[in-house]
Amino acid sequence: MASDPEAGWIFVVDKWNIQSSETLVRGVEKVCGIEEPLGKQDVRAVLKTVASRQAFLSQNSHRIRFVYTPKHSSWLNQIETIFGVILRNVNHRESFRSVN
Repeated sequence: MASDPEAGWIFVVDKWNIQSSETLVRGVEKVCGIEEPLGKQDVRAVLKTVASRQAFLSQNSHRIRFVYTPKHSSWLNQIETIFGVILRNVNHRESFRSVN
C-alpha cells in the first residue's frame, strides 16, 4: 500500500478471526481517514462482533476493502481433505499386526 497510498486496495482473505480483528479495523479507519465511531470490542458498534467488523471492512465505500471467501472454499479445508484422502489410502492398503 505504501507504493500508492491513494489507490484503492481490495484484499481477498478467508474468514479467520485475525482477518477481522480490532487492530485491523482501527488500521483501516486510520489509513482511510474514517471518522465513524467504532465503539468497543465485544460491547457495541462496529467492534462489537466479528460479523460487524467484517461488514465494516467489506464496505465498498472504503478505499481499503476486504472480501471474505466462503468457509467451504478456505485453502485449509482443501488441505484437510487431501490429508484425509491420503490417510484413508494408507490405512486401507496396510496390514498392521498386533503387538501381542
